[in-house]
Amino acid sequence: MTTSSTVAFVTGGSGFLGRNLIRALVADGFAVRALVRSPKARAAVEQRGARAIDGDLAGSDGVVDGMRGCDVVIHCAAAAEDWGTRDEMWRANVDGTEHMIACAKKAGVRRFVHTS
Repeated sequence: MTTSSTVAFVTGGSGFLGRNLIRALVADGFAVRALVRSPKARAAVEQRGARAIDGDLAGSDGVVDGMRGCDVVIHCAAAAEDWGTRDEMWRANVDGTEHMIACAKKAGVRRFVHTS
């Protein structure tokens, strides 16, 4: 168990893995912030106890600001659909991961966990 001062930033928080991760982190005493890009995602992460941070995998100053003060970024977001172009998959899964790493570095987050 951790203290409430431990802060995690979760990407993909409205997906299957992310929403269950948020629930477990909150139960363990983490303060959780989660990246959201739609009202539906906002509702899903807030319902599980996370603070919603608007943005997307392209990264932005808003994402960096949302990561500031976090102890860890847990990157669960991915394009995992059965269908899509190579470019769409690359943009989400490779470029998106690179952007989240860059945002975390800029925000001073010391740990980055990538799920796959």
